[in-house]
Amino acid sequence: MSPRSTFSIARRVCATVVISFLAGASVSAGSRPASLRGRDTEVTLAMEPAAGRPDPLRLDIRVRDLAGLTGDSLRRAELAATYVLSGVGIDAVWVLCTPDHEEPRCADPGGPTHVFVSIVAKPTEGAFRSRPRALAIAAVAEGAQGSRVYIVYERVEALARESPEVGASVLLGYVVAHEIGHLLLGSHSHSATGIMQARWFKRELHQVATGGLLFTPSEHIRLHAALLARIQQDGAR
Repeated sequence: MSPRSTFSIARRVCATVVISFLAGASVSAGSRPASLRGRDTEVTLAMEPAAGRPDPLRLDIRVRDLAGLTGDSLRRAELAATYVLSGVGIDAVWVLCTPDHEEPRCADPGGPTHVFVSIVAKPTEGAFRSRPRALAIAAVAEGAQGSRVYIVYERVEALARESPEVGASVLLGYVVAHEIGHLLLGSHSHSATGIMQARWFKRELHQVATGGLLFTPSEHIRLHAALLARIQQDGAR
């Protein structure tokens, strides 16, 4: 797999409820992880206070792992995504939805402040077959239900093999954060720098390994405003 893997977004209404992936979050947006580097076995999360930032906004993320990842791999992905999202004032609250860990929230279709992430082992949907470089697809829900993200783990692993510095589970977390960026910023939200670049090469993989592939300052403002609007919409229901 070439490092020129592309993220794509399909803007559509999801009529079916697709429930998704990880475990309860222990890192909140009130404290920013100071570093997240190395391969899967070397993830460290030193904490530093997030001074001078607005109050974090909550985003509920429910994850269904259909790729058979280990609990440790899911945890590393969660920590990586939380690290990126906390930098833009998003307090990610994770819920793992599996047959072994099913709770009432997993059956709830959610609302504007909910994201459902499904991880599949191989591309099975037609949308992925027509996009051979796509690691993931984000589907923006119109109306009351939560939005969806679908990720092909096989492609994430292939991209991770392009760099000896990056483990697939940490890279998975960055993919989740990138797709959440699409959900909040819109379908035409790729950028020339940072995590919202359409293609990630070895330079970007190095930034993942060192914790430097993040949202830009302008994206920070737009993400915060978009999530705040969703929170207000959710409160008006």
